Amino acid sequence: MKFTKIVFNISLIGALLFATSLMAEQEKSVVPAPALSLSKITSGQITRTLSNISNWSYWMNYNGMSGINPNGNSGGIYPRGTAGAIFQDGFVWGGKVPTGDGNYEIRVGGQTYNVGTTPGWINADGTAASPSDPRARIYRIRPDYKTLTHAMVVQEAAEANMVKAADVTEAMTAEIIAQYETDWNEWPADLGAPFIDIDGDGEYDPDVDQAGYADADQVVWFVCNDLDRTNALGFYGSEPIGIELQVTAWAYAQPNARLGQIIFKQYKIINKSGKDIEETYVAQWCDPDLGEASDDLCGCDTTLGMGYAYNGMDTDA
Repeated sequence: MKFTKIVFNISLIGALLFATSLMAEQEKSVVPAPALSLSKITSGQITRTLSNISNWSYWMNYNGMSGINPNGNSGGIYPRGTAGAIFQDGFVWGGKVPTGDGNYEIRVGGQTYNVGTTPGWINADGTAASPSDPRARIYRIRPDYKTLTHAMVVQEAAEANMVKAADVTEAMTAEIIAQYETDWNEWPADLGAPFIDIDGDGEYDPDVDQAGYADADQVVWFVCNDLDRTNALGFYGSEPIGIELQVTAWAYAQPNARLGQIIFKQYKIINKSGKDIEETYVAQWCDPDLGEASDDLCGCDTTLGMGYAYNGMDTDA
């Protein structure tokens, strides 16, 4: 597949238990992030958040890392409030990039145990936005944030701060609501975040339009890129390509229905390198941990196009 300057989307639907041919037999060596909550490195810049409106509680980070919690442990919790089902997941791409002398170089980017991407978009001149730009954050919205019950907000605050519900403070609950409001009002439609254009003017108006996608009850969005050479080389030893990755994750408040067992994820990949990338491949990467990780097995159903994981013993070790 030739990957030119055009954009293409990849939508993944399922219970987020994907296994791919790129899953390497390697030791987990994730460096955990140092802080909890909806973490900020500068005022207003949220670095991680949760998709947690369905029967999943699922951590996502603004640099592309996902499925792992701030302590470096399993961050895909299913059913919500129980135990981890995903240790970490990510998205991987690769292709043959022309070197200018008639030859090609294979380059690979994305996220597995290491993260080769950096927060932010790629500007029109081909440079990367500063990761410290206040808009280079992770966004999360839900249309009903103004009508949430106290118990619902407490549950969200407990998950975000990784504490018991009894230990949630008023400041924690206030932060949840305040961030929902901020993200609704500052939804970055001009950067690519999806929205329903109710008035049809082509621009996002928080008082008129609906942020989000597919009438979802909760939507998470962020953008990252592969232009940081140190991060790119630290991934699989490849030079950057010039890929901008926009990620949208959405879910529905139906925890007892089939739809509530799913988090939907869409990857929008934009080639901003100015070069055609030949023989492009992409893959969803995942390390599922079903209880004790040492006895997990994985497989695939080629007719459904799905991967799955299961315990290799009758009793989980």
